[in-house]
Amino acid sequence: RYQKWFMTRWGLSGPDGESLIPDLVRYICCVYHPPNEVIRSEVVQRWAAVGWLLKCAKTATCLANIKLAIFYDWLFFMPKEDTVMMVEPAALLITRSIPKWLDITVDLVEFMLAVADDWSAKYIDRCRRGVFNAAAECVNLRVIQSWAQVSANPQINPALRARLRAQLRGLCKGDTEAPAPEDVEAYSFNAHNIATPSPATTPAPNSPHSKAQTPDEVPALSPRSSTSDVDGGWEREGQVKAEG
Repeated sequence: RYQKWFMTRWGLSGPDGESLIPDLVRYICCVYHPPNEVIRSEVVQRWAAVGWLLKCAKTATCLANIKLAIFYDWLFFMPKEDTVMMVEPAALLITRSIPKWLDITVDLVEFMLAVADDWSAKYIDRCRRGVFNAAAECVNLRVIQSWAQVSANPQINPALRARLRAQLRGLCKGDTEAPAPEDVEAYSFNAHNIATPSPATTPAPNSPHSKAQTPDEVPALSPRSSTSDVDGGWEREGQVKAEG
């Protein structure tokens, strides 16, 4: 009944309701950063809400927009400027869907790896590094224990697991299979190809837009919130252990 109330409250059951879902996902990822008390409680967690909204998609276009909303912050993630709370829902949705909804895990991992290459040919290396940074931050702050939950899962396509090992090299602790050299060469990012943003166009550190900039030719999905706008932000980094 709560899902029915939610859909009515936010107009998701109306004819244009589906178009609002990506914005709700962006709000959950970028704005609603709950304190430790809520994270540790029995209330519906952000990753579960995002997963339910993902299931509400009725068209391929809406589904693609929702997945982009989930991973948008991964593309240019920089640990010193961004908060792990922006990428936590995706990481938890991927890993906690494995027991019952493996199809969601596979779909999201495929999208996560592909979007880094498809977002902009000019920024492939930067986007790959952003995805790696976000995945590493989730492991470093113990949001998840390891990406081996995916890379070592025999129920998942071997080719996808091989690419994950290569693209997230060093983050799959517990996976007994090492990344193949040819996969590492194909999917790793080249740090020398990552251009430094021009000082003239780089926002001030405290600016609401003090994130790595998206390509000018591709419109941003929605404004990104500053980590300073969130009550408490992730000052609790290292204290919250979402798993384990």
